[in-house]
Order: sequence, then C-alpha cells, then structure tokens
Amino acid sequence: MYINSTERKQEIDFLTQRDYGISGATLMDRAGKSIFNELFNIFSKDKRIVVCCGRGNNGGDGFVISQYLIKAGYTVSTIYIDGNRSELNNKHFNTLKDLLAVLVNFDDKEVVDDLLKNADYIVDAILGIGLKSGARNRELDLINLCNKFDGYKIAIDIPSGIFPNRSDESCFHSDLTYTIGSINKEIFNKQNIEFIGKLKLISIGFPKDLLVSNIKILDERILEEVNVSIPINSYKNSRGHIGIYAGSKNYRGAALLCSKMASKSFLGLVSLFSCEKVLRKVLESESYIIFRKNTFVEKNINLYVAGSGWKSCNRNKKILKKILFSNKSKVLDAEAIRMFANLKNPVLNGDLIITPHVGEFRTFGIDSGNIIDDVIELARKKSCVVVYKSSITIIADKNSRCFVLNNPVAALGTGGSGDVLSGLIASMMSFIEDSFLASSVGVYIHNLAGERLYKIKGWFNSVELIDMISIVLKDVFDV
Repeated sequence: MYINSTERKQEIDFLTQRDYGISGATLMDRAGKSIFNELFNIFSKDKRIVVCCGRGNNGGDGFVISQYLIKAGYTVSTIYIDGNRSELNNKHFNTLKDLLAVLVNFDDKEVVDDLLKNADYIVDAILGIGLKSGARNRELDLINLCNKFDGYKIAIDIPSGIFPNRSDESCFHSDLTYTIGSINKEIFNKQNIEFIGKLKLISIGFPKDLLVSNIKILDERILEEVNVSIPINSYKNSRGHIGIYAGSKNYRGAALLCSKMASKSFLGLVSLFSCEKVLRKVLESESYIIFRKNTFVEKNINLYVAGSGWKSCNRNKKILKKILFSNKSKVLDAEAIRMFANLKNPVLNGDLIITPHVGEFRTFGIDSGNIIDDVIELARKKSCVVVYKSSITIIADKNSRCFVLNNPVAALGTGGSGDVLSGLIASMMSFIEDSFLASSVGVYIHNLAGERLYKIKGWFNSVELIDMISIVLKDVFDV
C-alpha cells in the first residue's frame, strides 16, 4: 500500500483516464461499490444511516454509496448541498432521485439537524482531496454540524476540510476513513492525524505502476523482503554479541528491559554496560546477561544500543562519541538521541538507527508541518535510519525509503515499550544486513506482538510484551 501526495493522487486519476481508458464514471462507480461492500460488513439494517454529500466528485461517491445501500435494503437519508454540481455528481444525484430516496436539502435546517442527531452512522462525502483552502459557507456549516453529534463517523477518501497546508480550520472528525487508490500523505500532518480515525485503503483498479511511491504502509509484506535463518549448528559466539549502554541511578528498569529483550531474541550474547546500582538491580533477575562497568569496549562486540535510561553527563557523552566513531552498527534511544542532536559535527562510522519519540524528535529542529517529510529529511540530514514513535510510527532512511505503521496498538504506549523496541531492532540488525529493513521488521514484530497480547490479556506491561515478542519471532521466522 502506497502513500502519495494530494497532487500525485490527482495526477494518477487523470493519467488513469487519459492513458488507460478508464473513465471517471467507472472509477466513481467502483469507489462507491467498493466502499458499500465494506460498509455492508459494518452496518446492520436496523441502524439509521445519513450520507452527507457535497457538490463535487466526492459528493458523487456519496450518492453512489447511497444507491447501493438503498438497493440492499438499508435505511438511508442523504443530505445534499444544492448549487453547481460536477457532471458526475449531478448524474448520480438524479439517479438517486429516481430511486425515490430520502433526499434532504441542507437548507432544510430543522430536518437536517434531526437526522444527524438521531443517526447511528454519518458518512462524510462533502469535500474531497481537491480542496485548496479551508471549507467555507454551507460545506463548513455541514461539517461542523456533523461533528456536533455522536453518530459513528466515516469519511470517504479524506475527512472533509483537510487540505495540504491546513492549520486550524475545521474538518470532519472521522472515526474511520476509507482512502481510495493510495493514502494521502497530508493526512499525516500533525494537525490532521487526530481526525482520521482508523484508516483503510480501498482499491478501485488504478494501474499499479502509477501508484508506486517511496513511501509505503508497513504491513506483513515486509517479511517477504528479508530472510532470517539460524543454522542448526550455530552457537552463542556465532549469533552476535550486543553491547548495551543503558540505565542510571533513577532509571534502572530501562536497562533491564532493553537487555532482556535482546537476550530473548536470536542474539547469542548480551553485555550490559552501566553503573554499579543498575548492574546490581539487573543481576537480581537476569543472571545470563554479562555485566560490565560503564566504559567503552569494542573488542568482540558486533553492535551497540545506547541511551535507554541514561542521564546526560560527560562520561556518557564520551562513550556516545566512541560508539558513533566505531564502524559497528548502533541504535540510539532516549537521552543518547538528545545528546546526538546537540553534538557539533560528530564523526559517524557504521550504520546508525535513532528511535526518537515526539519530544526527542523536536530537538533536531525540523518542522515543516508534514511529519513524514520531516522524518525523511532528518534521515537524509544525519545519514541514518530514523524510527519516529508516536500515534503512528515512521521509519525512513537517507535514501528516502519510508514505511508508515498506521494505527499501532494503543497498549504499546506504556513505560518501557520503547526500550524493548530498541533491543528488538538491534537484534534484527544482527541477522538483517540492511538497517532500514531491520528497523522496519523490528517495528512490525513489536506491533504484531502487541496485537496478539492485547487480544489475549487486554492491557499489558513491557515484561509481558518481551515474552510475546519471543514467541512471535519463532512463529514468523520458524526458527
């Protein structure tokens, strides 16, 4: 599944009609029918459905959806905005009239208010991706009225009112968005993402070569791009030795979680470098981890993780510089990311992965308004792989390859989950040479384990997550 800008999606629509002979009418019917098929699995026939249609082709999609719902026996009311309509919009509006559908002019305020107030589902087909500025006039009034009521809200292609450079203008607050063909990059703008709800892609037969993009949705297909195998005669020294620099007096748990995750993956040896109080704490439960004082060691270490539970101090800064200078691969988390951001002209050798959350990302001072573009820019600027952790997860490298994990498991938003992820990504780097793919696989496995665990237990803690990840690794890679 690819992610494209609004301009590119419009170009794909145009080229599909011009070069492949697929008419706009055919595309609209496919869109309406495909979304109806999805809604058929959601709606029950005792529920009240209101479809809100604007005057453009997005409204035309809405009219088509209403037609299919009515023919299938659903109780549907369609609210429309009168005025100059697009050709296809007008065609399907008249078709709907011929079906003797319940059509309500938005100007009939009292009836509209009553319909939306009592609706179980509100379908938004008011404005599409062609919007260049904020919603206005009756379209804006209808959007605001929809948001006022409690019905489950579904947007067609994009929530109405969202446009590329939206700041604080009103938009439809969707619980579920069906995006058509490919996913709009603009929905991931920081001011838009909270209004998207769950995101689902609808295929309507756009030529695949037109949809291709460097930005893709992260899903199970990532596993087809890697080959992880462990020879039957492997032993601890052949499966990688990771050096973890983590923990401080007040943050001992981070070191424990990162080390425990690394030890429960494919790695053969795990060494934890930390202060005496952290080592003593970890030693109480994890005797299989090698404990070392907090000094830089390169001999026999294959890769590094640094930063989980660290505090900012001169000793850690010196260690970080040596880790960056080493030609071994490394993963930076937490305080190591902040220190890295503030280093002037650091000497970097070997592959680098950084895993910032929102606050840590801000320390780099990149903010164009579109977080996907910003993550790609940081990866390019720092010549590294960036794993951005938020309500979505974005992985990008210096060559502009990018994966987006949309709708990650909410239960993963718990203390220590990021420490676990750092240990897991480092483990993947021992067996997957491409650091971008290793990071992407790590993020996917982390989320998959969260999904499985949530289904079994509901909300969970990071220690339980580690145990589930170990099981998922075995299932996924059959090793």
